[in-house]
Amino acid sequence: MEQLTALISEKTGLSAEMSKQVTEVVFDFLKDKLPEPIAAQLDNFLGGDSDGGDITDAIQGLSNFFG
Repeated sequence: MEQLTALISEKTGLSAEMSKQVTEVVFDFLKDKLPEPIAAQLDNFLGGDSDGGDITDAIQGLSNFFG
C-alpha cells in the first residue's frame, strides 16, 4: 500500500497523509464492488499480511472477472 500511496503523492502533489486517505477510499470502494474472494485478497494486502503474492492473485482474479 505504501508504494501506491507514494505514487499517488508523486503524481498528484498531495501530501503523504492525503494520499494515504485516497488509497484507503479507493480500496474501500473496490472491496464493496468486487466479488468476496477478491475483496478478501485486498484486505490481506492492506493488513500487511502479504508479500505481494496475494495482490498478484487479486489482480489475476480481476482479469478473470472482467474477461
